[in-house]
Amino acid sequence: MAIDKAFLKEHGKYLLGGIVLGAILGAGAAGFAVYKSQEPGRQALVGLAKAAADLTTCTASIKEFQDGLAKNKELIEKTVADKAELERQLTDARGEVAKLTESLKKLPPKAPEKPQPTKAEQKKTPPTYSRRPVRPSVPPEEVRENWEEGL
Repeated sequence: MAIDKAFLKEHGKYLLGGIVLGAILGAGAAGFAVYKSQEPGRQALVGLAKAAADLTTCTASIKEFQDGLAKNKELIEKTVADKAELERQLTDARGEVAKLTESLKKLPPKAPEKPQPTKAEQKKTPPTYSRRPVRPSVPPEEVRENWEEGL
């Protein structure tokens, strides 16, 4: 008999409760058997205790599995939402690129660049200085007169 996910999701807690109740009743029956007959009842009680421990472990594993499925479902839903948002942003970006491409096509063509001087031409051209010329503290007429007197 196959149990599908929908049935397990809807009736899982009742199923687990029934398994636990069965384990408790089985332990009670084993205790009664020990009371009636000593050695066979003890062996049955040990076997039943092992089965109850296995059943408890199995129940815990089922619960962990259900928790893992719930977390995975949440992660999948979040990933799908993130993907939809990224696709929307990509579509918007493509629209922007198309608009920019159209506006670039409408711009006038770029003017041709001036040719750069060769190294020889650069050596011929004297460098230009941006510093202001230094003004002499003595007016030029006095300098000229003093120079003529010195001759």
